[in-house]
Amino acid sequence: MKRHMVQMMVAARIFVIGLVLLTTVGSGLLIIGSSTPAERRVTLQIQIHADEWPPPGEDFVADIVLKSAPDGLQRYELIFNVDDVGARIEKIESRTIKLEHLQIVTQSDFSVWFKAVDLDGTIRPGTTDMVLATITLRMLKLGLANFSLEIPQAALVNDKGHEVNVNDVVVLPTIFVGP
Repeated sequence: MKRHMVQMMVAARIFVIGLVLLTTVGSGLLIIGSSTPAERRVTLQIQIHADEWPPPGEDFVADIVLKSAPDGLQRYELIFNVDDVGARIEKIESRTIKLEHLQIVTQSDFSVWFKAVDLDGTIRPGTTDMVLATITLRMLKLGLANFSLEIPQAALVNDKGHEVNVNDVVVLPTIFVGP
């Protein structure tokens, strides 16, 4: 069952790697097969709260930020991955969505699959720069960590009740935003 679910996830997902090495930040956008105008796309970004990678054994925070949601969001489901053993996930929380509306589907040291429902209408049409989740990580080795954000098919639903096509989701490069 789990293998079948993983195979389905692989077949129906957008996979974006935000690679950040020391203080070097990648650039560019990923827009795959979308005919939706840029201003109508949902945009996400992983933001690291540090000036540079901390030494091994120290914790740091990564936010999953909703940079834009032209039609709001009433439901979202995301998978945050550490794509190497550079860091380990310690915990996930949300200051935007009440704890009882955030569900951890699966969590390991290197991946967390979570979903949330915005029953309070916090993520309204036109929302920008809202933190959907805060992930505390522990640095395991010196120098780098690689992260990716997966968006399962039918994982985003806007305030109108329509599913957001994963091809209409833009994941910006991971950046450092300071402590």
